[in-house]
Amino acid sequence: MSGLWQIAKFFKNYFDKKKKQNQEIVDSMTAIRRIVEDLESKSRRTEQMEKINSEANIAILHNKIYKTARGYIERGWVTVEELNDLECLHTSYKEYGGNGTGDRLYNSVLELKIKELH
Repeated sequence: MSGLWQIAKFFKNYFDKKKKQNQEIVDSMTAIRRIVEDLESKSRRTEQMEKINSEANIAILHNKIYKTARGYIERGWVTVEELNDLECLHTSYKEYGGNGTGDRLYNSVLELKIKELH
């Protein structure tokens, strides 16, 4: 009977060890899943913040183009330096996907007389 007892004991120890190893794998996978979920959550939040920042940049650029262009249009002329500055604003505005309002104002400024200041 002692031989059978030894065999039974061997298999019990073997399966206990395998059960412990399997549990360690399950615990590791659970930890990895939590990390992945956390990263996905942070990634979604980053994407949301990028969208908010992009929309804010468009709004700021639009406001700056609007105020600057209106001033030039009311004045009736623009300098080359002012036109270059406005062009930089307009280029960024377009790259961010701004609507046509900035385009119309920019194009109106392009039609103004260019005045040389000495």
